[in-house]
Amino acid sequence: MRYPFKSGRIRKIVNQGTEGVDYLFWREKGFDIQKTINGLQGEILEIGGPTPDGYFFLDEVNFTRKAIIANLEEKPWEAEEYNQKYARYVDKIIDVRELPYADGTLGMIFFSGLTVYSDDIKVSSQKQADGLLHKAYSELEAVGLGILKPADAEVSLRVMAGLEAYRSLESGGLLITDGYLPELLALERIGFKRKALISVYDDQPTLYYEMVFEK
Repeated sequence: MRYPFKSGRIRKIVNQGTEGVDYLFWREKGFDIQKTINGLQGEILEIGGPTPDGYFFLDEVNFTRKAIIANLEEKPWEAEEYNQKYARYVDKIIDVRELPYADGTLGMIFFSGLTVYSDDIKVSSQKQADGLLHKAYSELEAVGLGILKPADAEVSLRVMAGLEAYRSLESGGLLITDGYLPELLALERIGFKRKALISVYDDQPTLYYEMVFEK
């Protein structure tokens, strides 16, 4: 069985673009994502799903068992039409900061587009929201640079999600996620090994990545 949605934007750029100009692709020599997934024992979990735009690295992957699609809330999309269309795919609601799985019991985790700090942090003004955003990004970059321990992050949801993913995955388990260079560096500081990535040029001044890591 496959993930229910195909990748859109990245796949379109790859199909129409030129490698080295419109996108960059790298994979560790010998790494075969299908073969790796076939050898994993634990469950397959998506956090913050489903992802209508899909995942580039999952387009041709056949899961050996059904992926559990989880989200952080019952109606994650602002537009009700999206909730009606996609919420039916959600199997459970979980807290990404405290996954309900024992250490080393998941085979694969993937997530896309997580917010930089938790939505349950209440803010009373735009100034406070801007301050939280700045702190979350600062923590993410400080972890990636090695000047802040991942466990000391207080508001960065991306760092917390990475820590929980690392704890919950079995040895050799896979994490697929997206983001920019600070996310990549922070996950490597947490202990993940980079196995593959694709980066595309979009409307941002920096490269956007979809990344595959191994515990």
